[in-house]
Amino acid sequence: MGKREEVQEEIVKKVLENNCHGIIEVYMRVGKTKIGIDIIKKIGDKAKSILWVTDEKKLRDEGLPKEFALWAPKKIIDKTDFKLYTALNKLKKEYDFVVLDECQSVTPANAEYFKRLFKMPHILAMTGFLSKDQVKKDILQKDLGLTTLFKYSHTDAIKDKLVSDYRINVLMVNLSGKKDYDVKTATKSYTTSEELKYRDTGRLINQAQAQRNSGWEKSLRIERQRFLHSLPSKVDIAKNLLFQNQMKRFICFSPTKKVAEEISSSYFHSGSKDDTTYQSFQDETSNVLSVVNKVSTGHTFHNMDGVILMGADSNQNGILSQKMARSFVWRKGYISEIYILVAAGTQEEIWLRKSLEPYDMSKVEIIHPLKNPYVQ
Repeated sequence: MGKREEVQEEIVKKVLENNCHGIIEVYMRVGKTKIGIDIIKKIGDKAKSILWVTDEKKLRDEGLPKEFALWAPKKIIDKTDFKLYTALNKLKKEYDFVVLDECQSVTPANAEYFKRLFKMPHILAMTGFLSKDQVKKDILQKDLGLTTLFKYSHTDAIKDKLVSDYRINVLMVNLSGKKDYDVKTATKSYTTSEELKYRDTGRLINQAQAQRNSGWEKSLRIERQRFLHSLPSKVDIAKNLLFQNQMKRFICFSPTKKVAEEISSSYFHSGSKDDTTYQSFQDETSNVLSVVNKVSTGHTFHNMDGVILMGADSNQNGILSQKMARSFVWRKGYISEIYILVAAGTQEEIWLRKSLEPYDMSKVEIIHPLKNPYVQ
């Protein structure tokens, strides 16, 4: 028995000992789907109906059915329904056992399903990174009565050679002072610079705070983050990075479809007509996959070289960590290269500190704009 199987067996035992009701926080690549299936097999006829909730359509329609066909007998497949979190609100059927895969996807809206039930089912919540968001934590812990039963961290997985080691390269980017940034609003269009746009948005956020207009403030903060992650200066650096590393395999995560398409013609997002570029990357006939949030969870990629992130955030729900983990499939001698593009002297530096909290800072290098090799 290998280390992965040992860890899986230990988790299954722990969940069964706790009446199949709780949270497992297990780092990616350990095999959470296999663990969930093994638990369902152990429960047997005690669960006549099973609901497996996932966060992505491709996993619901392809990934999960494929894994169940591999690991589960037909009688288990026949009594298991695969649903998206977005479908929970309209769901009326009650189940004996529920698996909340990537449980950081719970929200007050989709959790309303559980409030309508006559009897609370046994629930297994699974994640690689438990959300720090207090609302989500309250849903899991208070509303659903779940506690963490088992935790297996990234450090554990590296030590046991279940995932690769990593290096994080933070490429600091100066905001451009050149007036070539086009802004379009509902009432006007004008040209400004990245510096002035950032300063103006900050001023409006302060104004919204002073007026105690939380809705306006929230929309401005979202706008600011999207702006910082979409900077033309960053797009140029990402394109240069990919050009200078053409023989390496990278996934680049962007904030919008437009930016993903600007960075590479090998893009794959919710507006893509088909999955040709995705399949080409999986088949290793192309070296770049430019995405937004697709493939952030539940997708496995082999022979990767690293990941490019167009910005840092607070990583409160672990999404940033999930994106990094796409390149953490272990192989001998391999170290994943993570690139995070950060706007120097902005709010993004504060988000960066939170993003890096789960990681070993001895493996992080902050690269000053003047030493950034991809600035032209």
